[in-house]
Amino acid sequence: MTRKVNAGQPFRPSARDWNEFVDTARSLETGELNQSFDIDLPEHSQTKILVKNESGTLLPRFSILALDEPWKTPEEDLPQFKRQIVFRGVVPQKYECLEPKNPFVILLEPLQPNGIGEAVLAGIVITQVDVIRETDPFAEVVEENTVSLRSVPHGRTRILWKEPGLGVKWSVVRISDRPRFAVFELPSREWQTGDKNAYPPEPDGWAKMPDCKPVFYFADDYTYVPDEDEERETIWHQVGYPATERDDVITLHSGTGLWPAKFGEKDWVWCFWNDHECRWQALATYEEFW
Repeated sequence: MTRKVNAGQPFRPSARDWNEFVDTARSLETGELNQSFDIDLPEHSQTKILVKNESGTLLPRFSILALDEPWKTPEEDLPQFKRQIVFRGVVPQKYECLEPKNPFVILLEPLQPNGIGEAVLAGIVITQVDVIRETDPFAEVVEENTVSLRSVPHGRTRILWKEPGLGVKWSVVRISDRPRFAVFELPSREWQTGDKNAYPPEPDGWAKMPDCKPVFYFADDYTYVPDEDEERETIWHQVGYPATERDDVITLHSGTGLWPAKFGEKDWVWCFWNDHECRWQALATYEEFW
């Protein structure tokens, strides 16, 4: 708010203006405000939306929430839905492979429980990142964590700048939806068939290999190294059959559940994250596996 008001003039500040006033007053009281001031980023650098804090707790500015459904759906309140979109913001949860991953937002103002305020959905914004490796160029949302993101080698949110060192650090990030690529080390040559009885059913005509180690680049050694501490992943690839050996390979497949694929133990493969089907997928056609 930049306009002054006169005595007796109606005065109804917005929630954002009032919250910023309270933050400034508290900073003055604690001495945190020392000849400093806020300059908003240009409008084109951020995509902002309104969120309703349904985390159950007071959240400070720059906190992280996962998006749920709109606060008012067309069935519940069509006029409100048309007038202004407000999403429910919830504590990030574990990503289950049953539906697309919820996007996350970073708050631009403190929010009381059930309060509504602005948040950044895409673009450049400040937040905190738990830095696992100083060479990690990306960050990802963490289950049950509204305070900080987690640094990763392959993610959706690029780290533009961060404080030096490991641990939770103030950072400048760019939230963006981009393909995720990674390198994995395969533990064996035994590619397995998908499990049709799993929930959700695993895809037919694909092969999988569990327990693959992520391979990270370490700048201090200038080399790629499989990581023993990160969570291991299952890698998938299209099966297909070579034309000349088709019948024999189908018989082998049906009898053993295995394929004679050339990618195997200790091999490294490039993969991309398939958002539609929630899996890491080898970046190669099936012909390249024979």
